[in-house]
Amino acid sequence: MASAQMDSVVLDSTCITVRGHVDSRKTIDFMVSDASTLTDVLNQHAAVFVKSASGSALSTVSIRGGTPEQSAVFWNGLSLSNTLNGNVDLSLLPSLAFDEIRLNASNSVHSGSGATAGSLELKSGKFDTSKVLLFQAGAGSFGAYNAAIKSVFHAKKSRASLVSYIRGGQNNYTVQVGSTPSNTKRLENAAFSMAGMLYAHQIDLKKSNPLNIRLWAQTSTRQIPATLLEAASQKSQIDHSIRLQSDWSKIIGRNEVKLIIGSFLESLQYADSVSQIFSDYAFINNSLLVHYTRRQSKYIHIGIDLESRHFGADADTFYNQTRIELCEGMHVKYERNNWLAHIGTRFVQYTTSTDKPILVSAQLNRRFSKNWGVMTLFSTNYRQPTFNSLYWNPGGKPLLTAEKSTNSEVSIDYSGAHWEVKTNVYSNYIKDQIRWVPGSDGIFEAQQIVDQVQWNRGVELSSTYKIKGVSFETGFTRILSTVKEQSDKWQQTFVPLFQGNAGIGYAKSNWRAHYGLQVVSKRFTDTENKEYLPAYALHNAQVAWHNKALEFKLTAWNLGGLSYTILPFRPNPPRNFQLDITYKLNKNNNK
Repeated sequence: MASAQMDSVVLDSTCITVRGHVDSRKTIDFMVSDASTLTDVLNQHAAVFVKSASGSALSTVSIRGGTPEQSAVFWNGLSLSNTLNGNVDLSLLPSLAFDEIRLNASNSVHSGSGATAGSLELKSGKFDTSKVLLFQAGAGSFGAYNAAIKSVFHAKKSRASLVSYIRGGQNNYTVQVGSTPSNTKRLENAAFSMAGMLYAHQIDLKKSNPLNIRLWAQTSTRQIPATLLEAASQKSQIDHSIRLQSDWSKIIGRNEVKLIIGSFLESLQYADSVSQIFSDYAFINNSLLVHYTRRQSKYIHIGIDLESRHFGADADTFYNQTRIELCEGMHVKYERNNWLAHIGTRFVQYTTSTDKPILVSAQLNRRFSKNWGVMTLFSTNYRQPTFNSLYWNPGGKPLLTAEKSTNSEVSIDYSGAHWEVKTNVYSNYIKDQIRWVPGSDGIFEAQQIVDQVQWNRGVELSSTYKIKGVSFETGFTRILSTVKEQSDKWQQTFVPLFQGNAGIGYAKSNWRAHYGLQVVSKRFTDTENKEYLPAYALHNAQVAWHNKALEFKLTAWNLGGLSYTILPFRPNPPRNFQLDITYKLNKNNNK
């Protein structure tokens, strides 16, 4: 598939990659605790904005000015997006479940529906080369706790890995009430707990590549605290999920066939005894992907993709609907010397609409030297309407068609003995947008604004310097997200004008330390940019000590003590600490 290649940075045992580089090169450490979620990880990247609603509450991703619905999230090639509302709650995704996290630009030819602004691709499945037994436990401020057990077994023709984990906390930190700084109270009804397991099994097959099977099950319970405008809250939410994914590939001469199947079932139970609102939602996502690639010559590869996805949603008494999506794709890759060209197209049909998007993508990479490279990418993209947008009563509109976007990007990178520098410049037009807006009777309705184009453009800069155990990293993103030809000067609501991050790390012998700073500009709360949420800066630090099998890690979040707000009226935790202890028994190294 045509997609931007990426550079890598290490997150403990997890690799996070950011668009714009041809090869994976040097790595730097990210400052996280062993209880971290994707919210904690991505918050340290200026290339993405995470909208977090108070501690362990709902947390969603915004890529290059897009909404959470326009920023797709995939796990091992299959969509994690909620079929009802299009969101993915990052606070329910523990970082320890993933080996690799990829942040991509828009490219629906590569990833499928949903990525009109960009995509986040999560991968699981790497196995330790030896038998492993790992124990991890931690505790932190505001009643936080976490624990995990990981075991890896090797047999003659198979390997298995099991990770079991729990996490929770009271989140009863102090918040300001009203405009008087001295008027404070403890946050109530904010407790959270989560438990899950991820099992992976790899089986060697005769004259074939291994068969991979992964089962990921999780449950969580959280109380939802009152906003700063509410006196009290009794809201709560229970989430259950079970996800099964399998892949297998076979090489026959110059040909390779890859098969990916998956079935995801998730449910959400919401209760508010004050407002007497009780809801029970569920959705299912079944996928079958067949990818065929042929090495036509030494320099040319061609491919054909056939994909089928089934989506079902049961929104309590509001609706019960299903949809089938069929996709056919073709792509050609040419690679010779320092050149790489990749073009592709995808044809899409679905049973609930006569709309049939045809998508194209073209990518060109050129290495000018060992140190310098450039990448250009053009793609057209689409996003299917969510089931809520189509069928929610009242407010849904069954005749909505796919939202579309056009993305252009240029990336320049430099890699030297000590330096890595990357620059991305992009422009993304999102057309036929689907938005929930107040109707004539005051009830919010899903509307497709056909004559309106959201124009997201900006520049992303990042650099890393390493020498003798010392590392420096910086990042900066400038985002302009406006409505084209109506008011190019007004920034879209809740999209920061800029973001920045900086960090310094030092490692010597058994010690490792890191300090990080994240800065986010003000975000406007109205379409005419008169009201806004203030800018904030978060200071974080970590120190770790380890020997052959044991590691102690102390992480301090938000050292400035600021009670900051991402979404309106719901502050996030002030200064807090996390201590993690890990013991890893490796049969090859510890006897």
